[in-house]
Amino acid sequence: QLFQNKQQEAKIDFIKRLSLIDPHKVPGSNTALEDFKIFFTKIFPKNTEVLNILKKHVFDESFWSKDLTQQKCSILWVMSVYWIIYPNQKNITDIIYPIWIKILNQALNKDQTELAFFLYYPCQHIQLLINESTEGKIRVVKDIETPLSNYNYNLTKKYNLNQVKNKLTQQSKKRIAFVYPRLVLNSPTKVLLSLLKSLTSHGPNEYEYYIYDLEAIETTPSDPLVIESFKKLGVHYINNHQLLEEQNNGYYFSYLDKCLKIRESITQQHIDVLIGVGVNIQTNFLFSTRSAPMQVYWWHGSEYYNVKNIDIRIVHSRITAQNNIINAGNFDYNCFVSVSDKAMYNPPIDKSIVSKIRNQYPANTIILGMIGRIKKMDSNHYLNTIAAIMDLNPNTIFLACGAGNINGEGPYDNIVKSLKKLGIEDRVYFTGQINPHIYGHVIDFMLDTFPMRHGEAKQEFLAKKGLVLCLKGQVYPEDLDNSSDVPARLVETYKEKFNEKGLNRTFAYSINDYIQIADHLIKNILINKQKKEIFVETHNEEYKNMIKQMDCYQETAKGFIDIINSNL
Repeated sequence: QLFQNKQQEAKIDFIKRLSLIDPHKVPGSNTALEDFKIFFTKIFPKNTEVLNILKKHVFDESFWSKDLTQQKCSILWVMSVYWIIYPNQKNITDIIYPIWIKILNQALNKDQTELAFFLYYPCQHIQLLINESTEGKIRVVKDIETPLSNYNYNLTKKYNLNQVKNKLTQQSKKRIAFVYPRLVLNSPTKVLLSLLKSLTSHGPNEYEYYIYDLEAIETTPSDPLVIESFKKLGVHYINNHQLLEEQNNGYYFSYLDKCLKIRESITQQHIDVLIGVGVNIQTNFLFSTRSAPMQVYWWHGSEYYNVKNIDIRIVHSRITAQNNIINAGNFDYNCFVSVSDKAMYNPPIDKSIVSKIRNQYPANTIILGMIGRIKKMDSNHYLNTIAAIMDLNPNTIFLACGAGNINGEGPYDNIVKSLKKLGIEDRVYFTGQINPHIYGHVIDFMLDTFPMRHGEAKQEFLAKKGLVLCLKGQVYPEDLDNSSDVPARLVETYKEKFNEKGLNRTFAYSINDYIQIADHLIKNILINKQKKEIFVETHNEEYKNMIKQMDCYQETAKGFIDIINSNL
């Protein structure tokens, strides 16, 4: 009866009332969420109808009459439910992001700190998951990081925060602390584990090391086994979330309190060097309020990240940079060579499992693939390139290995539509989350994604003497618009190698070059495993550098400590 009488008014009232309820208590579980999705999408077949109701009737002026819990509930409905049950997430970003940024600025002007801090992750999440480009990164700094940094800078007096000066303590050992969103076996954590293994085994004795685990429950909690790996190295481990009195309140803990607690711990521990990887409200707060004598930003995701009181910037690399400096995002980054831990990058595996998986796919085929977030495939330039390569080689299939393809969630829907148009949907298999060390032996040829590139998954694949093809240098979207022309920027940068016209390469200068090289390697190199491995050993410079760095803990420790010492 409710939906028969004044249907539109009833829908508006339904969404308004729903927004006041804790969304995690309505679906309650993944199974219930599926049932809720069926029910909800019958009432609202398109998410634009829901989003416009939210825009006009939930995130309007009435939003400010709600209490803080109700405000958080309204935001979480978008993050925890609508984001999942509707495949077209770009609509959510286009409609909701500008409204949330407006609310963020109003919260800062109204001095509603908790609401502003709570909004950090939702705003950043819906922008970067859809637009992880140069434009998206710059927008996040402009819209989110900068206003919050300016605000946080002025909180020092309001909360009577103890002043930390740019002067090191006189402790017998200098203390270096790393602030990480969560400790799981992802690329940033693996790099940190390798670095700390280097520092604790080959670094100088005058340093000791701390890890502050933010345990960002907005995503997934930290892995106890990974935490134990750090503790075994003798590293001091502190869980930011466990410093809270209300740590069991789900998403409704105080973000402000979490920031204050971690800063209090850092200053009480007399941390000398604070290293953060950004993209969380705590790091913004810690840097902006000056929480340690030396504050270091470690570039993992955004080279454009910028808040107050960053003293130096660092980045890890597989190769030595000129003068150990890399310029990116209009900043100079001090570069150290990252060790390749053999046990981490190429552990022993059960070959029978590899055979069993390969037998699931058509016989006598060459398996192309990628490993990582499926979003990285969501590029028409990349998908068109894959289709061209597969058209030239009918004996190939493609494995898309990684998260983001469940129930039509995220970019998966766009990718499948593109694959159907290209006529290769029956030859592309979505595996879901996989063990990269198993699938590193299943896939014959990794085709690096662009413009978003593979991360550590590529290094793990290379460590197994895997064949990888990449576009040369940093790839910008504008580089891809002309498939045959080589960007002048690349010609200048790589002019000493540009005469390398042969096809026995593992890098390409343009999309057409990429297609030609891939076709050549499939037809001439992937004849048997031995020939492929010999080719990787002799022609892939990245592989050669990795082998040189394999278990070179001393070089990594020295490079990192030299950067710290030279800036003390």
